[in-house]
Amino acid sequence: FFLQAGVEDEEQTANSDGMSTLPSYLLPSTEAPEEIVEEEGGGLESILQVFKIFKLARVLKLARHSPGLQAIIYTLKASYKELLLLIFLLCVSGFLFASFTYFIEVDNDSGFTSIPTGFYWVVVTMTTVGYGDIAPASGLGKLFGSMCAVAGVLVLSLPIPIIAGNFEKFVKDHQAMEAAQARKAILLKNKKKNEEERIEFLDNSAHNHYKTCKLASVLSPRQ
Repeated sequence: FFLQAGVEDEEQTANSDGMSTLPSYLLPSTEAPEEIVEEEGGGLESILQVFKIFKLARVLKLARHSPGLQAIIYTLKASYKELLLLIFLLCVSGFLFASFTYFIEVDNDSGFTSIPTGFYWVVVTMTTVGYGDIAPASGLGKLFGSMCAVAGVLVLSLPIPIIAGNFEKFVKDHQAMEAAQARKAILLKNKKKNEEERIEFLDNSAHNHYKTCKLASVLSPRQ
């Protein structure tokens, strides 16, 4: 009996030892899925953040109630050809002046490290912004910079009046529509007022006629 009990105690001790060492084998396998879950959670959170950013598009719904935003949207739609022409002219002029200025200033250490950098300088110069972070140092480069500035004024002066004309047209049409709606509202109000006065007059006439008939019946010779 004691031998059998000792064997059972040893089996229980072995089982308990096995159960105690089991987590050491299971922990690596349980930690890996947690890392995977964290990575998946991070990716999901980034995707949700992107969708949250798209919620800012709700601001565009304000255009329904804002004549100014409606004017801007109408102007952009009506002037898309002029805007494409402006972008085309900027691109052509930008690549030309950027290439010439880059090859002139490449050895002068003036900031023109590549043609895209020169294109950035051309856009800033043609739009008359002029940050000043990049500028040509040689005389020939300054000459091309002056030509670029003059070309920018000419390029911008071509489509801008057409865009401004489309904006002015929308504003005038919107004001005319508002004036027509105001006149229509006044006419409807006057019509309703005249109708109410006519109905009131007819009611008074009917009431007076009823009083007259009743008085005549009271004063008749039959009484």
